[in-house]
Parts: sequence; C-alpha cells; structure tokens
Amino acid sequence: MFGICMTDSHIITTQWGTQAKTFAAMPAEVRTQQMQYCAEIMADIKANTGIDVYLSYGCLLGAQRNGKMISHDFDIDLAFHVNATTKEDVVTECRRLIRYLEGVSHRVILETNGHFKIGKWYKTGIYMTIEFFVSWNVEDEFFLYFGVPGAPIATDVMPLSTIEIEGVSMPAPNNPPALLAEIYGPDWAIPNPDFKYDEIDWSPFQGFSVSNNQSYWEGYYAEKKLNDVWAEYPSQFAAFCASEIQAKSKIMDFGCGNGRDSLFLAQIGHDVLACDYSGQAVDLVKAKADVLGLSVEAEILNIYDVSHVQKIEQNKTENFDVIYSRFVMHAITRDGQNRFLRMAKQALKPGGKILLEFRNSEDVRKEIGDTISEDERSDGHYRRFIDTDDFVDDVNESGLDIAYLAHGTGFAKFRSEDPNVTRVILTHAEENIE
Repeated sequence: MFGICMTDSHIITTQWGTQAKTFAAMPAEVRTQQMQYCAEIMADIKANTGIDVYLSYGCLLGAQRNGKMISHDFDIDLAFHVNATTKEDVVTECRRLIRYLEGVSHRVILETNGHFKIGKWYKTGIYMTIEFFVSWNVEDEFFLYFGVPGAPIATDVMPLSTIEIEGVSMPAPNNPPALLAEIYGPDWAIPNPDFKYDEIDWSPFQGFSVSNNQSYWEGYYAEKKLNDVWAEYPSQFAAFCASEIQAKSKIMDFGCGNGRDSLFLAQIGHDVLACDYSGQAVDLVKAKADVLGLSVEAEILNIYDVSHVQKIEQNKTENFDVIYSRFVMHAITRDGQNRFLRMAKQALKPGGKILLEFRNSEDVRKEIGDTISEDERSDGHYRRFIDTDDFVDDVNESGLDIAYLAHGTGFAKFRSEDPNVTRVILTHAEENIE
C-alpha cells in the first residue's frame, strides 16, 4: 500500500527495509486462498464485534480495476468502520477490535491507534500481511486513517456492498470509485507503480500515533549532553526498591530513560540490562556507564515490536530476578502496558519481582493537554493517567500477584512537582511459572 522500491519483477524492498514477495510471485490459487482467509476473518469480526470490515487502499484499487491484486503490491489492505464520532471513541473501538483479535489468537502488531497488522505463514513459505485501518463518519464527512482526512462521501462508503477479487466476493464500499478518488486522486484508474501520496493532512488523526511518542523521546535525548542530563542521585523509587532487591540480582530496567536508576542499581552491585525504545537514550546510558567504569548492558526494546518482545520472552537463559520500570506505564497505551505484563511474566525468574511506579488518575497533570480519551492526554508527548483499580484488574488477568501497592503524593517529588503516583510490587509464584 505504501511506497515500495522494486529490486526485480517479484521481490521488493518495503518501506521498512525488508524483502517481500509481490503478488505477482504468488500462484493464483494462493492469492485466492488469501482472499478466502480474509473473507473468513472479516465475517468473524462482524459476527462477534458488530464491526464492518471492507476492502480498502491497494486491495480495493486492484478489485475495482480488474478483480485482481495489484501485481507489484505485497500486503492486503482492509478498513474497519466504527460507529463513533469522537477521536476518543474511535480509539476505544480500535482497541476493542485489537483485543478481540488477540483473544482469538492473532498476533497483532500495533502501528498506531488507528492502524495495526496481523499475519499468516503459508506452507509455501509465503507470509501474508493484513493491514487494518480505522474509518468513521462525522455526519456526512467520512474519515479513513490515514488517507482520507475528511470528505463528504459517507454515503458512498456505508452501507457496504460487495466486490470480487481473485474470484472471492468481499465486502467493499457501495461506491468504490468515490473512495479511490479521495485516496489516490482523479487518475486512480491508471496504474502507477511509482505512486506516492501528496502531503498528508494529519490534523484529524492527532493523538492516534503511538510512534510519535517514540519520536518525541528520540529528539529529547538527542538534545541532551553527557554532562548535563545525568541526575547525580537515583530517583526516590530506585532508593525505595534497593531494599526490596536481593544482592547481585539480574535486573531489567524497562524504559531506562537517562539511565540514572540503571547506573545506581549497577553501582550497588547488580547486573543491569537497561532498555528503552529510544536509541538516543540507550547510547547515552552506554556512554555514561563507560565514564563511570560500570558494566551495564543497554539495548533498544520496543514493547510494540513483536520481534523485540519475542527475543526477551524466548531467551530463558537470561531471565531476570527483577524487572524494574519507573514512569513508563503511563507513557505507553494500556495495550502496551498489558504487552509488558505478559513479557515480564515470561522473562521473570521463579520468585522474582516486578517493581513499578506510574502516574495515576488522581494526578493534577491530567487536566493539562489535549484529550485523547478519558485517561489519555497529549501535551507535547503522550501520557496515560492510570486508574489504579483498572491496573489491578489487568494484573489479575495477567496471572501475576500483587505483593505491595501504595498510591498518593510524596513518593516522586521533583523540584516544585509532586505527582500523584502508584507504586506496585508484583510477583509470580514458582508453581505458576510455565
């Protein structure tokens, strides 16, 4: 769907820099099987969630032109239409669909709060990627992440009709040319392998992005100097946790930021792996560890990247006595938080501890910034003000145990700010370890 770089007639380099087979490389029967599989997923989603799913972007383009997948494309594009009119409700519906798909054993890769992917391997060695994009109406205006930032074509999309592609009848907008013209322009019917989108108006989709938060922190740490970013002392939470950790423990600091707590834990004798999804932060931690003569490993870990998480989960020889994370849970989505809990459960040694501190729903900063949802705000970067009771529910569902919980002010005072935070110690009993 996005811009691609052709390397030969059947192999392309995707926008992510990976190699993929185009549909031209696939036998017709495989393309038909893929469409049948998608049709089953679309029908299942409709039956169990009430959400309409339909062909969009490149798939709709190929279906409308000649009933075939576009030969130089490599993934399947679907849209799902939600009955919501506010950004907050659209995001909520998107997450509801993600939770359903994960509940029926699909591995979901979250791109943004309006765009995610699932995949399927075939015995032939072909990997099929299915991308989902959210759409919704505000009165007569139709919005599709990210290609239609508002257009008066609501009745051209819904109610859905059907269209045939690769011999399979699939749900589609009732007037496909109207949607295709909004996405690709008036010349949409003319094949153009070099097509690129004009500058996109992102304003209707502000607050949907997960990756923009990563960009914020990359820029934040890139501007810091080695000598002026480092706090000379650990956080109050790290000092509190020091007495909860046995000597010479193996610790993961998830979301290490400037590394002050990672370095403190290493200085008092622990074996520390500092992780952050900002490469700039990871580089700073390595540099400061070298200056201090400390042996601290540091690496990039993005909780939304399945390959990163699988590396941690599957490396059983490197399991941790302690997984430590301060002021990170409120910087990631609830989906990201629950991904973290699942990963931590797998990566923790029997009898180990997960030590967490995060802003909660009583924090005064909740009144600052643009509203994304009831508990999410953006004031330059993303924050989620976590309801402690909801967090307890998520922990219980994860199979972890709460050994300690406290919340209030006075725990994380910094200069004039005294945030309302929740502190938690989670454990996982040895007999429950799989």
